[in-house]
Amino acid sequence: MNVHPSASVVPAGVTTTEPFATNAVYEIKIDTDGDAIADIAYRMRASAAADGTQTVTLRRLQGAEAAGIGDDGAAIVENAPVSTAREAHVATAGDYRFFAGWRSDPFFFDTLGAIAGLKFTGADYFADKNVCSIVIEVPNAELGSTSLGLWARTVDGASGSWVQAERGARPQQAVFLPGDDARDAYFASEPVNDAQFIPVFAHALEHSGGYAPEDAKRAAGSKTDVPP
Repeated sequence: MNVHPSASVVPAGVTTTEPFATNAVYEIKIDTDGDAIADIAYRMRASAAADGTQTVTLRRLQGAEAAGIGDDGAAIVENAPVSTAREAHVATAGDYRFFAGWRSDPFFFDTLGAIAGLKFTGADYFADKNVCSIVIEVPNAELGSTSLGLWARTVDGASGSWVQAERGARPQQAVFLPGDDARDAYFASEPVNDAQFIPVFAHALEHSGGYAPEDAKRAAGSKTDVPP
């Protein structure tokens, strides 16, 4: 799960001085029965020390609680150090391995050329940039033997209550959702409700991608997190 880049283009500069927000929960959801509702959830929350270093605690939920929202759950890894330099700190707990911190961003794109009227120079804007990553190695026995559906989200608790602020697959999805209202609705929604966005995706594909109406609807359905 990658939650944010180290640098921003507009405005130009560093995005944050610490890798993870301490008032947020970073969550990976897993559907094990094909209904687009989480049956297993892994939740991560960071804390900051007086010297500016961070640690993260990883928790696990299963069953009806996995579909909920919050920062509870059974602790698997507690106070794992967040990696902020080249050396990767990997925490181990039984058959689990866990990493959280900055890593080199593998994405390649001439971002500055793109915003300069598509006058590309071939320079990779991301070559010296990092992305904040969370990686969990989980024993197969914890996931069952059926096909899995996975998604990720960020939950914000700054207001005093937990609110879903972001969800996985944003770069692939948000560009098909014109207007702030549609994007905000998508970021706040969950896969079980994603069928509501199919007409919007289909419209974008039909009018921007040259799809026939029925082909656009079929393709739009495959671009959401809704199981086929």
